[in-house]
Amino acid sequence: MRQLRLLSLALFAAASPAWANDGAVTHPDVLLPAASDGVAAEDDDDDSSSVKAEKDALKSAATTPSVVELDDEDRRRRIIMTLQKKNFLKLKRFEGGIGAGAVVNDPFLNRRIINGVLDYHINEVFALDFQGGWAPEFGEVIDSSSENDPDLKQLTKDLLKYNAVAPDISKLTFHGSAALAYSPIYGKGAVFNNIIIFDLFGYFGLGAVRTHDDTTVYASGDDDGDTVELTALQVHPTTVIGGGLRVAFNQRVAARMDIKSMSYIEVVNGGTLEMKNNLIILGSVCFFFPNMQ
Repeated sequence: MRQLRLLSLALFAAASPAWANDGAVTHPDVLLPAASDGVAAEDDDDDSSSVKAEKDALKSAATTPSVVELDDEDRRRRIIMTLQKKNFLKLKRFEGGIGAGAVVNDPFLNRRIINGVLDYHINEVFALDFQGGWAPEFGEVIDSSSENDPDLKQLTKDLLKYNAVAPDISKLTFHGSAALAYSPIYGKGAVFNNIIIFDLFGYFGLGAVRTHDDTTVYASGDDDGDTVELTALQVHPTTVIGGGLRVAFNQRVAARMDIKSMSYIEVVNGGTLEMKNNLIILGSVCFFFPNMQ
């Protein structure tokens, strides 16, 4: 554009006469520099202002974050993704189940237990826990011929067979308890692309156990090895301390594992008091009812 303007001015100066209106004398050498400088200054100003405007626009775009307006539906979707609704509730529901377990800390006896549980969940944290269990007796009288008794561990059988000594044996046959349960931890986990819900719980309460005491006393000084059998059924009040893990597969079905300790005082041989403790591990399948509120 600037070159065209300069070319037209040069042609105009060459074609014009040496005089002008009002007696003014003009010359191409006088006109061209002035016109050229004016046009160049004007174009330079336009170019510099345009470049400056473009730089300012680029800087503004680089420093200004883009803001995307979300409608109400998009906002609800984002909240649902981060704050998901709890899809398993225990509030004011019953939990009933049945399971099996064993006493794991008795060195002399095998005690297998069939157990039932019924909980009422006051809220998501606290519950009333009721449990009862039965331990069937597979053996009968403990004596030197009890090598095949499934209730006896190998240590007891060896003592009876080789040493003619019967340890102090107390078979747990029934137990029942009532406790206050507390569930402070709730969580979710992914197992084989499936979401499972779990919580940890503990409980403390009171209960009772019934024991079957089988004691064989070998008569002293008897060459024939005659024995006197002392058998007694006793009921003992006991404390219950326990805890466990519950895994919910859906809104109604869950599995739980309990570990609990039951301690009581037992009368041995008609007058001696002895502290007993049974550590029990139980696994149960439980069902929740009624439906979630």
